[in-house]
Amino acid sequence: MNIFKTVAFLSKLGYRNRVYVDDRQDNSRDDKEVEKEIAQSFIDIEAEIHRGWHHIEDCDILVPTSWNTVYIAKQNEGKCKNLFYFMHDFEPYFYPLSSDYIKAENTYRMGFSCITSSRWLAGYLRTQYGADVDFYDAVSTIDKSLYYVKGTEKNGSGRATVWPERPRLERPLHMPSRYSILCR
Repeated sequence: MNIFKTVAFLSKLGYRNRVYVDDRQDNSRDDKEVEKEIAQSFIDIEAEIHRGWHHIEDCDILVPTSWNTVYIAKQNEGKCKNLFYFMHDFEPYFYPLSSDYIKAENTYRMGFSCITSSRWLAGYLRTQYGADVDFYDAVSTIDKSLYYVKGTEKNGSGRATVWPERPRLERPLHMPSRYSILCR
């Protein structure tokens, strides 16, 4: 959701955005159907939506949003002025120690400027990988009409444990990874 919120925000600032969606598992849909699915599953965004990344156009900024799209962005770095890696998680931990774990971890060594939604992840990438990284406060982006404190439980540390009122949104399985190209 934060990826699409960022695209919407950049649109309001006057940027023209292109979003390239990994759609390898469902080749039956066209770009307009994918755009409709994004609007229904996440938010409506002002952007060109493209299935696949076979025809990445020249741009100012290329922003992969998952480890496997970092490799695609790297192959297309000649088409952009800047590369940023927009991440929310320490992606190697999604896998047991394996080739996917190593490939995900190696993306942190590829020289991208990184943007994370977590102070912890930014600090970890900086100290463990020497990454050029900054973070934004994801908590401030929470839609408080959807996620709010109905009641809190003390957990003994003087902090409150907050349980979201809304259930987790279901994500279509054929949209697990994507990256967006942001252009001005």
